[in-house]
Amino acid sequence: MDDLRAAAIEVFMTLTVNIGEAKARLSELIARVEAGEEVVIARGHVPAVKLAPLDEEAERLALMRQAFAVRDSGEILPVTHEESSPGAARADNSV
Repeated sequence: MDDLRAAAIEVFMTLTVNIGEAKARLSELIARVEAGEEVVIARGHVPAVKLAPLDEEAERLALMRQAFAVRDSGEILPVTHEESSPGAARADNSV
């Protein structure tokens, strides 16, 4: 689960807000965390805390939704059969 979470976090941008903004937008920020986004609250320009969901099942579902969104976005192309076969790399560099 940690590897999947780390990969998803790398793909999606982290929202960082200062404490005053977090106080004013707390309900919105909680909804965004529940939807799978990562929210960091900073003291000045220094990250201080990260909002995270308590329910692991909700977090898992949010990560799955994010992964499906990336898959469906067209930004990541599927691996072709030639790319996935063991001899593919050697075919281009054959001597």
